[in-house]
Amino acid sequence: VPYFDGDNGGFRHLRFNGPDATDTGGGLVDAGGTKMDPVHGSTVVTYAFEPGSACTGQDERIFGISEDRGSAFGQLQVRGVTGDHTLSVMWNGVGTVYRYALSGGCNLTSASVVHWVIDTSEPTDSDRIRAYIGGVRQTVTVQTGAWPSPGATIDLGAVGTRKMYVGRPYSGIATLKGRIWYVALYLGEMSDSCAWPAPTTATPSR
Repeated sequence: VPYFDGDNGGFRHLRFNGPDATDTGGGLVDAGGTKMDPVHGSTVVTYAFEPGSACTGQDERIFGISEDRGSAFGQLQVRGVTGDHTLSVMWNGVGTVYRYALSGGCNLTSASVVHWVIDTSEPTDSDRIRAYIGGVRQTVTVQTGAWPSPGATIDLGAVGTRKMYVGRPYSGIATLKGRIWYVALYLGEMSDSCAWPAPTTATPSR
């Protein structure tokens, strides 16, 4: 199971200690009727997190909100998918999850501050889904589905079924091996001109 660890500079973080891509557990809480509700129906969201390890190249869950497992359910999550680092989104009225990936696969080679930014008001398709590693914008491609249409809104499913999680959300679903320094979800947009700090596992500013 994951646990809070105080080594690696003495700063507490969540550590997943099992083999790569195994059912090693995770934190799961009800998200319906909470501050997460405005994410449903939103057109602008920023995911921010700092994993303390490189990609494993396996199918793994990192951080998200969903109403159930599977591509037919409302969700917004960051995950690894066999060599890719991806953002999975259910758009209202679509009925299936669309997935966006870093071009060239997962290039996280060490602890990194990662941001995924959604803003469906942007006029250019590729600007509606953006990713940054250490403040540097990455090339994002459509892995399944399509770019969101202008004004598309996020679908998290029914209020009473929404769960927020770090690591494995459901039994039998893999989680990452390594550390997570922090995760956050903002109802706002990060601009290209915004300078985000580079991470440091020795003295994380979290």
